[in-house]
Amino acid sequence: MVDTKLRLPIVILSLILISLSACSTSPPISTIAPSINTMPTTPPSLVASDIVYASSLHEDGGSWRLDVYGPKDTGNLPVVVFLPGFQSRKEGHIQDSQVIAESGALVYTLDWPTWIVDLAERENGKGFREMYEVVACGIRFVKTTAPDYGGDPSNVTLIGHSYGGYLGSWITLGADTIDSSWDSYAANNNGPTVQVDCVSDPASIKVDAFIGIGGVYFWAEPIQERNQGLWEIVSPTSHLGSKLDKPIRLLQGERDTTSKPEISEEFRDILLKAGYDTKLIMYDGTHRVPAELTAKIVQELAGGNK
Repeated sequence: MVDTKLRLPIVILSLILISLSACSTSPPISTIAPSINTMPTTPPSLVASDIVYASSLHEDGGSWRLDVYGPKDTGNLPVVVFLPGFQSRKEGHIQDSQVIAESGALVYTLDWPTWIVDLAERENGKGFREMYEVVACGIRFVKTTAPDYGGDPSNVTLIGHSYGGYLGSWITLGADTIDSSWDSYAANNNGPTVQVDCVSDPASIKVDAFIGIGGVYFWAEPIQERNQGLWEIVSPTSHLGSKLDKPIRLLQGERDTTSKPEISEEFRDILLKAGYDTKLIMYDGTHRVPAELTAKIVQELAGGNK
């Protein structure tokens, strides 16, 4: 386990490396499209694209979209919700989505808003609430529409890469308690109000398994001393013990210099101590998504959840 005195420098370094391109405001959909993992042509596994699943309640806001990938053979497929990392677009993970889908899963790859900590914390955590609500809308949309594409809405694995690992672990551990926590916090702090309108009707956002890939799981830790109440909502570690009935797998590149292995190691130790079915899987790689390994883990977890 990493010494707590060393954790903050590690987290800060990770945030700096990831956040260099951040500007003073965060658009609803990032305008930066990574050049890695892109494909020049439409993959055969792409079954639907640019579907709006959530919209901002603010006049100057926007909407968020997702793509759906599936194998040739459909019917009772395990379902995957994929969250890209900081200022990464769904188009940057076409190949990853295709590999996972072709292994036998229905994959929803989401665009979602990403804020650096200082900006997300402003106006009583308005950015944090927006991020959460957008992804919650995504999970609700997935559970509502999965049967239309041959997916099983009772077998959902949430995958988060990098910053998506933070958001994904937060939702996985907090699940259905987060909405009420936001409402209570907002009532006592004059906001933030609800930020997002979902396309799908309200439903449980509980997922059946979580895979974090090079996650920055301690992203929100710097705010604990400044705003304990907000931290208790947005930190994954503040929700430990509430949802022990799901497997968690942490994938970590041995040569990852963006989110270093020590971060995943510490998060694993915390989860194990809390009683979660957790495994850390190291692989020979950097900060990129190991698509084949991820697909293998999805199938292992999905099979165990059937």
